Amino acid sequence: MFFASDNWAGVHPDISANLSRHAAGIATAYGDGDLDRAVYRRFSEIFEREVQVFFVATGTAANALSMAALNRIGGIALCHSEAHMNVDEFGAMGFYTGGARVAPVPGPLGRINPQALDKAIKRYSQDARFANAIAATSVTPAEMTWKSGVDLISFGATKNGCWMADAVVILNPDVGKDLRLLRQRAGQTFSKARFISAQFEAYFADNLWLRMARHANAMAAHLAETIEDAPAGRLAWLPQANEVFAILDRAIAEKLQAAGAKFYEWGVPQGFDGHLGDNEAIYRFVASFATATEEIDRLGRLLSE
Repeated sequence: MFFASDNWAGVHPDISANLSRHAAGIATAYGDGDLDRAVYRRFSEIFEREVQVFFVATGTAANALSMAALNRIGGIALCHSEAHMNVDEFGAMGFYTGGARVAPVPGPLGRINPQALDKAIKRYSQDARFANAIAATSVTPAEMTWKSGVDLISFGATKNGCWMADAVVILNPDVGKDLRLLRQRAGQTFSKARFISAQFEAYFADNLWLRMARHANAMAAHLAETIEDAPAGRLAWLPQANEVFAILDRAIAEKLQAAGAKFYEWGVPQGFDGHLGDNEAIYRFVASFATATEEIDRLGRLLSE
């Protein structure tokens, strides 16, 4: 019963097979090989315009380098006060930008009101679960990003069946002109980039990325229904993709964890209008491409005992 996060899951067999297929032979290094260029073109097809793609090792690196590409030394980046960049990255943006700082902006349930921001501000979207967001909506990647005014994004695939595959994707040709140099300075330029490209090649083939995301989202929906149907739990709010936030009594949560369930307590977000009892808390459960119905059903039985 592994619901701690989708990066606990392993690698999809098709991704592993493609890594092995490209393991032999010679290829140009530093992202200039034929496979790399083919993957860059595939990104452009997906986003319906020519984009620039820069592989990085982690989502934190993608966030901080994107801010460095948009910002200047001593500048300011606006983000939600509960955003990963503000809460969990320990000053990475300031380190990568040469002293720029985060200015937290409040908003209900993790969202900033877009009308609260000036239209001249460049916009960056952190998308560790981009596939899950696309799979959960009827919009295209282009509609979700540059057609909505987003200038660059982090594109994460590590949490959706890849080994280690994150990238910064520049959607606006007028921004990020120094990102190649900034990435080199940050130690984020891969020597054997073909092994990142090999993952993305398999990831996009036959829409594997969306098939994995749809499975994760469907498992999250099943998990939400299971929690709602159990006498011992309820939802904090309805799931929108592959994350489920439940309200449980702490004793119930401890019982589930003692039985082997993996999940985390979550802080109460701004704007939360639900009710928490004296011994209740919000807990996050995350489904992945590898989540099985049997795991959810077992959790449901424990909740019903």
